[in-house]
Amino acid sequence: MAFTDLNHAKYHGKTNIPELTAAIDANFTLLASGGAPSLALAPAATAAITVTGTPTKILSAGSYASPLTQSTTEMSTIATTKASGFSIGYGAYLEVTGEDCKPFGFASLVESVNTTGTPTLQGAQFMAFLGKPGGVQAAHLKTRGGDATAGMYGAWLKIGANSNCVCDSGSRAAALWVDNQLSGTVSGEEYGIFASTGASRPTSFLGFETTSSGYSQLLYFDETFNSGAGTCVTTDSVPGTQDARILVYYNGTQYYLALYR
Repeated sequence: MAFTDLNHAKYHGKTNIPELTAAIDANFTLLASGGAPSLALAPAATAAITVTGTPTKILSAGSYASPLTQSTTEMSTIATTKASGFSIGYGAYLEVTGEDCKPFGFASLVESVNTTGTPTLQGAQFMAFLGKPGGVQAAHLKTRGGDATAGMYGAWLKIGANSNCVCDSGSRAAALWVDNQLSGTVSGEEYGIFASTGASRPTSFLGFETTSSGYSQLLYFDETFNSGAGTCVTTDSVPGTQDARILVYYNGTQYYLALYR
């Protein structure tokens, strides 16, 4: 729906989102004075909602200090189907140009303030399924065919830079940052990374495959790693009888890491 007809727009312009309704009402004033609307609703066009100008916020629903009361499971839903090519359900593209800008492509904060407790608290959930969970579809995951970006992943995390860029001394870069900050009493389990399996047996917990220089170290620990009891041993005596071993597959050959009590 494009706001080319004032009466037509007024008929369809009432929403349950105050900010969107306010933006539509502002367009009525522009249209009445002969101006061009800054918000266009046109389902047949490239974008159903196009916002121009320099908005402070495009959409706001409640605030951190005064959140809305959620009455349904999903506050925002996108459900689409596509037959071929790339399909991006949600795309955020940010460009920063000023010094010391701190861009976050996606930010999520989930808090629980219920004193009786909650069994589930997750900042984000990403899933990829072949077929539908519990369904009967016989979907296939095809060979990658030389495409390094192909495959099935719950999430693809990547950092990169072109050859003209520089990471200064003292900087840090990582495709994934895992940070535990539970300051309260922890009587249950706590992990930096928790992994579980259910159906088929995975080839390995970790898979390393690089296209250029590989890794300088498999593991790297700074001086803080040995600050707690039982984290590592800085000096070692001659070990006794091997108690167990961990299987490691390295460049086509099976190896073992010996474990001692």
